[in-house]
Amino acid sequence: MDWNNPNHIAIFAGWGQWVSAIVSLAAVIVAIWVSIRASKDSQKQSQRIRYDSALPALVIAGDNPVHTINDSGPNDSAYISYDDRRSHRLQTIHTQLGKKGWIDWNEAKHLLTLQNVGTGVAFNVMSVIFGPEALAHNDKLLDASRNDYWHTKINIINIGESKTCQYSKPVLALLKGSIDSYSFLAPSQPIISPAEKERMLYEDWIICRVTTTYRDIFKRKHASIFDLDIRGHWIMRAFLEDIPNDLYDLQKEEHPNHTHAVDKYFGHLFKKK
Repeated sequence: MDWNNPNHIAIFAGWGQWVSAIVSLAAVIVAIWVSIRASKDSQKQSQRIRYDSALPALVIAGDNPVHTINDSGPNDSAYISYDDRRSHRLQTIHTQLGKKGWIDWNEAKHLLTLQNVGTGVAFNVMSVIFGPEALAHNDKLLDASRNDYWHTKINIINIGESKTCQYSKPVLALLKGSIDSYSFLAPSQPIISPAEKERMLYEDWIICRVTTTYRDIFKRKHASIFDLDIRGHWIMRAFLEDIPNDLYDLQKEEHPNHTHAVDKYFGHLFKKK
């Protein structure tokens, strides 16, 4: 470029103005993008705060359960926990007499107390008790995956509230599968020989699994999962937040025709004449 040529100087000056304009425009675009991103992050944080301020969390209330003790001594037929302040029974998980590690599938009802330790009210609560996938017996594993389960339904559990619920067998077995990859069934029990009784002190031997789902005021769905081990301790397996399906949803998916038929039947009963 001939710097002595006025036309060349004018062209170069024009280019400089275009470059300056482009740089300025890019700076404006970046500033707008940063502002939008910050606004979205702020909205997400604000929404997160709102969700956290109304997030229920349901747990199994009561101290570690004990086995039933009567006048003749322990009979190992149930895991029981009491509220000492009110002499109120918080839970009763029945086991088969003489088989401490087996939940009693012949028992019509079990008792558990659910407590809301979260920051929000729990709605549409549904909870189920399942046994293990397989039972240990005489150095063998017996399939228990098709055995009965028990369930309960509660409309509302307020913040800090505890509700003692009877779990009963459903009229129809409407559930199978899992919640967010967590099986309804407890893990298979380990095979422990009489010579290895000390393994009972640390092996993950589970009596049953309790899966509970519930919704918050934003209609988001959540779940909690607890296992009862052979030593009488409740083990927290998971708290699941904002899951796609709860137990009500899965119940409908398993038997859509049955659900539709029931709705149709009751709709016919209450139809105005």
